[in-house]
Amino acid sequence: MSLLFHAILMSFLAWMSKTGAPMWTKWSLALGAPLISGVLNGIILGNISYGLEMGATVMLVYIGVTVIGGTVVSDVMLGGYLGVTMSMIAGVEPAVGITVASTLGLLGTLISPVEKTLNTIWVAQARKYAAKGDTRGIGLMNVVAPLLWGFLIYFLPGFILIYFGSGTLDQILNAAPMWVTKGLAAVGHLLPALGLAMLMNLLYSGKLVAFFIIGFGASVYLGLGVTPIAIFGVALAMLHYFYIGKDDSSPEAPAATAAEEKTGLIRLEKSDLNKSWLLWICFGQQCYNFEIMQGVGFCHAMTPIIRRLYPDDAEKRREALERHLVYYNTENNFGAAIAGITASMEEEIAGGAQISSAAINSIKAALMGPLAGIGDTVTQSLVKTVFLGIACDMALNGSAFGPVFFILTMSVYALILSNRAFYLGYYSGRTSILRMLSGRRMKQVTEAMSGLGLMVLGGLVASSIAVSTPLTIAAGETSVVLQDVLNAVLPGMLPLIAFLLIYRLVNKGVKPVRIILIIFVVGFIGSLLGILA
Repeated sequence: MSLLFHAILMSFLAWMSKTGAPMWTKWSLALGAPLISGVLNGIILGNISYGLEMGATVMLVYIGVTVIGGTVVSDVMLGGYLGVTMSMIAGVEPAVGITVASTLGLLGTLISPVEKTLNTIWVAQARKYAAKGDTRGIGLMNVVAPLLWGFLIYFLPGFILIYFGSGTLDQILNAAPMWVTKGLAAVGHLLPALGLAMLMNLLYSGKLVAFFIIGFGASVYLGLGVTPIAIFGVALAMLHYFYIGKDDSSPEAPAATAAEEKTGLIRLEKSDLNKSWLLWICFGQQCYNFEIMQGVGFCHAMTPIIRRLYPDDAEKRREALERHLVYYNTENNFGAAIAGITASMEEEIAGGAQISSAAINSIKAALMGPLAGIGDTVTQSLVKTVFLGIACDMALNGSAFGPVFFILTMSVYALILSNRAFYLGYYSGRTSILRMLSGRRMKQVTEAMSGLGLMVLGGLVASSIAVSTPLTIAAGETSVVLQDVLNAVLPGMLPLIAFLLIYRLVNKGVKPVRIILIIFVVGFIGSLLGILA
């Protein structure tokens, strides 16, 4: 096989894994990139055993990498598809391949924010389609349009790197001044604070801020991860619901009878629900951006529901599209439950129920944080790690079934879990949504879930924002490391300060793109002055 075709094929896979592949495949084809790439390159080069060894060796470096809110510490996809390919074409040892892949992985983290920034252009276009009630236009902006940026920033650079060999990579790294590399690293440490600040803007309530403090403190003082924080958060949310938020003086609305539930209700077909689920699990993160994150993808997932409920009413379609074209961000498998609940609420609205857009988005905002915290932890830290460990062990022992095992198990996991979560959300929401919204029930549920979300958010702020300072202060004949002093006062102080400052900007209505520019300026200046690392 010619080098030209080899370069086209692997850069195409990198492009698709980053941009065009169905979202459920990203758990295997994307996060398992080095393992998959190693086998494919082994087949192309006629040396599968070499590919298995290279892929598994590099994969072990990335086995603990998790994606929280779309933010990664190293881009496993570019490191895997491009780094492994370049290393194998050069015929280097796997130990050297690790260096090449890791370098490209770090560079990939600098490219990803560019893609998310550029995708905000399609958000503006999607809003124009929503204003016309055009569901197909939403799909175009979500699925097709983002492929353009992916081609420009993933396929073309990938092809150039692979085709011209590892020498090109060395030249790029040698040509880049150290201050550029450090500045970009500082920016990368600050950027996760933006997504978390936008989530805080949705969940914040003065009387629930204690949940955030507990989550933050549990992370920095007790060293708890997101899963135990979420478990404790569920318990505290239940306590809040039953003992604080509940008002027994408010009469419970009577349960609707089956006949009452059906009156005037437009029923969704099973095909509509299946289409909605498939659109979410395949394309929910296609147009991922810094303005509304998965908002375009979620809106797209609702289009089969909206078309069924309002086939001849463009104004109703417009209202429905616009209420879902807002900030949304969660884990795709567990988060499918929110799409199911939303579908049931849209069904109730079409039947005449008095449910406001604010009520729907309150439930989405209350659920997406907890489900993201639990889903990211369970899927990435537990399920993916176990399956990858088994697959890498198979590959290192010379079995080509290792990568196949990983693809199959992660695919089955993602499809079954997301499908069950979607329908669980739909059916539970469909039978209880009116009673939940009656009286104070809506406020009670929203407050409890918001508290859980804030607690998980507190843990994420402490663990996901890696900003620090390298400053040292001379004190006589000794010197004091400023970061050590800050940690003694409050561990995680700088991440918390960065988060609160960016949250302040978000709360004031500053556009996300402008905040990104501010972060770039602060990151570079702080790095140049030796204040931020």
